[in-house]
Amino acid sequence: MHSQALHHGKPLMLRRDQINDILWDNCIKSAINRRIYAYTWYLDAVTDGHWCALVDSEDYQMIFPFYPKRKWGLPYVFSPTQCQQLGVFTQGEINVDQEKMFYDTLRRKYPIINITGFHDLGKNFNVSTNHVLLLAPGYESISASYNRRTKRNLKSTHQQSYSIESSSDIVEVMDFLRLHHPYTFSKVEERRISALLNHANDINILDIQWLLQGGIKKSLGVGLKDGHRYYYLLQATETNGRKANLGFALIDCLIKKACSEYKIFDFTGSNIPDIASRNLGFGAAEEVYYRFKSRWV
Repeated sequence: MHSQALHHGKPLMLRRDQINDILWDNCIKSAINRRIYAYTWYLDAVTDGHWCALVDSEDYQMIFPFYPKRKWGLPYVFSPTQCQQLGVFTQGEINVDQEKMFYDTLRRKYPIINITGFHDLGKNFNVSTNHVLLLAPGYESISASYNRRTKRNLKSTHQQSYSIESSSDIVEVMDFLRLHHPYTFSKVEERRISALLNHANDINILDIQWLLQGGIKKSLGVGLKDGHRYYYLLQATETNGRKANLGFALIDCLIKKACSEYKIFDFTGSNIPDIASRNLGFGAAEEVYYRFKSRWV
């Protein structure tokens, strides 16, 4: 694989096979807006390796991954599954004019775009919200600041008997998600999520936690670990477990565990009101990113 020189001061568009994986992943790892979603292995898993990129130079100081598709004969770009935040990643200070040039380059080539970004660059950029919990205060302080509803739900679980168990069985995870996740994944999404979790497990950053009651798995939490951030990527709880607030108990256990290892607990969402309310109840703060939509057909 190789990179190429910047073309006439404009971002250069690269196919997947033209991208230098080492330079790319080094840029993400040292980026001021580092996100796990932008590593080559992550993008390969969630797009079947069919993503492309814009880069500013052969040194990969600013890079922009995107996922092109075709629908009804029209080329378009949208966000892959399980990629909440993608955009322009840079190792230095953000240059807004350069960042805008990346989006303008994409807009000229693709008639339909629905992707994300890290800054409001004007027209067609709308606010979206992630939730993150800063872990520096420590678990005792954080849990004392849970809101009334969260404390009440956790109190009800303390009156029950349950255990937490780690696992690496991804087939079991996918079976549970298929039955109990609130969103129904397509077959393609299931395959890609499975590929993502398998690769994460291979590089030892996957965290699968089960909450069991009477030996029966009631709630599932799937996290990914990168740098100082713990990404709470997937959760599912079966019907009786939801009624018993066991999903709250699992999150509380994961937060307690994360406090000793990470600086940020990333809820990876959400713009869905019920999930947003749950996240905020644990003391999460809003982290703003942007949704960019463009259409000229």
